[in-house]
Amino acid sequence: MPMTAQAVVDDVLIYMKNGQQVMSYRLQDNGYFFSQLNDMLKAGYKVRLTHVMQIDQNGLFKRRVAKQKYTRILSFDSIEGQYTIELDGKEIFSGTDKDAFKKQVLSVEEVQLHPKRDLKTGDEYKVYVWCRYEQLQADENSWLEMVTPERLWGKPRLEGEVLYIAR
Repeated sequence: MPMTAQAVVDDVLIYMKNGQQVMSYRLQDNGYFFSQLNDMLKAGYKVRLTHVMQIDQNGLFKRRVAKQKYTRILSFDSIEGQYTIELDGKEIFSGTDKDAFKKQVLSVEEVQLHPKRDLKTGDEYKVYVWCRYEQLQADENSWLEMVTPERLWGKPRLEGEVLYIAR
């Protein structure tokens, strides 16, 4: 069973930018999700972090409006004490400030959506967000790899939902 923690989804914005519908939001976790992620990074593993956003029209019949996945690669350089975030092979964050790194990890800015239908002003939508991570490199011959939380309980996951009224 996956380790799932509930999150508060804040600052949800869905708007048009350069003719494309984009979405931004911020997650707040109870501290456990980020703590486990940080421990894995400090142990020397690169980590794939995936955010999934789903927007459903709220009403009598649930209708999917959009679903989008956003993936980044995280790492920690223990010599420099520096966190790094990569997107599509490009470095988008680098720094030693753990709080600034956490903010980047738990936030998504202007991810392009590919909606099946347009959001209608004044209509209610349910926005579901979940975030999970997994280590990229693993030594399959190591007995320690057999007892990691990821292997025992699945990928740690942070999830939340919020009601959104289109503007």
